[in-house]
Amino acid sequence: MRVVIGDDLNVYSEGLQFIINAEADMEVVGVLHEQNNYLEQLERLQPSIILFNMKKLQTGMENAVYQYWKGHSKVKLVYLSPKVDSVLFYEWVKNKPDGILLQDLSPEKFISSVRDVHNDQYILSGKIAHELIKGFHQIDLLKKMILKESLRKQKIDVSLRELDILYLMFLKKKNQEIAKELDLPDQSVRYYVSKVYKTLKLKNRAETIRYLSKLINE
Repeated sequence: MRVVIGDDLNVYSEGLQFIINAEADMEVVGVLHEQNNYLEQLERLQPSIILFNMKKLQTGMENAVYQYWKGHSKVKLVYLSPKVDSVLFYEWVKNKPDGILLQDLSPEKFISSVRDVHNDQYILSGKIAHELIKGFHQIDLLKKMILKESLRKQKIDVSLRELDILYLMFLKKKNQEIAKELDLPDQSVRYYVSKVYKTLKLKNRAETIRYLSKLINE
């Protein structure tokens, strides 16, 4: 595995080089620093894995690394972070890297994670995964609140259970999926779906999804 490290301060990279070069099948072939010829460096180094030390968004180095990675399908990109930062993580996830790791991993866990990425597995540090899941739950709650308030403005009152059903319908979940997520019998879900059709004065699921999407996304 040919590893390139992107580290503008060249501080964290020194320890990484020691850990990686101790492995028989891994080698750090280069470290990117603050220069203007990142793409030229990457083309010359020909990495199979890029470990990018993320401290902020939209740096020249980040843009070059991302551009190179998008143009080389066999290259893996892993973001490294010194801490859990939910704002940055949501931006990083949008780029769909091959992994996001915290820098406080033990050397053994770090090497194991890099090997997993090399073998086409997507890797998230445990703390990062927890933060992302928590954030997704907060987004779901916010959208439910928007939906409830929008319905109220339309003079439509729904119960909490009906709100759950409507939100999952907005997510285009089928009745069986809704039943599983809410731990309800299929018959109960069918009852609630039929009831919200009447409450909203809509005829079918497609109309309901369009209506809900308009309320939530406006």
